[in-house]
Amino acid sequence: MITDIQLSVFANVLGVSLFLLVVLYHYIAANYSKILITSILMESLIQRKKTPMKQLNFRPSR
Repeated sequence: MITDIQLSVFANVLGVSLFLLVVLYHYIAANYSKILITSILMESLIQRKKTPMKQLNFRPSR
């Protein structure tokens, strides 16, 4: 059988985890455009590293 203490610990852990999920949701919702721009920039940097220099039409300045 579940004791009162075990039930209270379970309820507190569940409440704290739900609260943190709500805070995380609001943080992501408020900063969505910043997160989206950052992920696009990171993706473009990753793609540049995969592309050989010959395909970038890189011409050094003289």
